[in-house]
Amino acid sequence: MDLDFFSASLARIEAAGSARQTRIRIVEVIKAMTSKTIDAHADVQRLCHLAGLPRATYYRHYAKRSRETAECELRDVIQRICLKHVFYGYRRVTATLRRQGMIVNAKKVQRLMRQDNLLAQRKTPFLKPPAERPSARAAGDVPAALARLARTVRMTSRS
Repeated sequence: MDLDFFSASLARIEAAGSARQTRIRIVEVIKAMTSKTIDAHADVQRLCHLAGLPRATYYRHYAKRSRETAECELRDVIQRICLKHVFYGYRRVTATLRRQGMIVNAKKVQRLMRQDNLLAQRKTPFLKPPAERPSARAAGDVPAALARLARTVRMTSRS
């Protein structure tokens, strides 16, 4: 492992920025250096000790990054499903994800679809052409029939 590179990186990082930015940059340098080695856990412990950074801080930032990337990947899959099947709501999308082998909660799918504005389109009901539809009078226009009946009752009661 190149400790000279690590020391030079630490010197550059600590020169500029706030404490939070410094911690995040140190975590990124440690992550980059340990991604190449086989025994990453021992290297993380050693590099954190050299940088004066608690290992919990490293793993907290590492977990946060992995959660964000997992959510981005899930969003991508959801968007692909919604583009392919425009009539699918969150329940069908969740079922499709589960069929693909992903373990996902329906509430999370619903939240992500709402945030991305992936609303399901509604299918239009099948309507017969106007020539084949029964007329309104034949089907029984109840309010109009009641109004006619009320008028005839009023006329007969006046006379």
